[in-house]
Amino acid sequence: TDEGGRFKGVIVLDALKGHIPDHSLLDMTVAADVLEPSVPCVRADMSLSEVAHLFGETAMERLPVVDAHGLLLGTISKRELLHHGRF
Repeated sequence: TDEGGRFKGVIVLDALKGHIPDHSLLDMTVAADVLEPSVPCVRADMSLSEVAHLFGETAMERLPVVDAHGLLLGTISKRELLHHGRF
């Protein structure tokens, strides 16, 4: 998030491993270096059907949830979605 709490992106562990094959360099890397800004966000007002559609378009297991202003509210996982939804 930025200073105002707005979502900026996520760090994908697999991408982090790919960018930094030498683990001794991790101390020299900051989050902004490996941030993935193009992850789809779930808006808090989306239906579960819309959220399922977003998950269908990504390999991510967890997506960020934001409000109408882009403020990060939390995350939702595929498992949580399947637990609460009927499709």
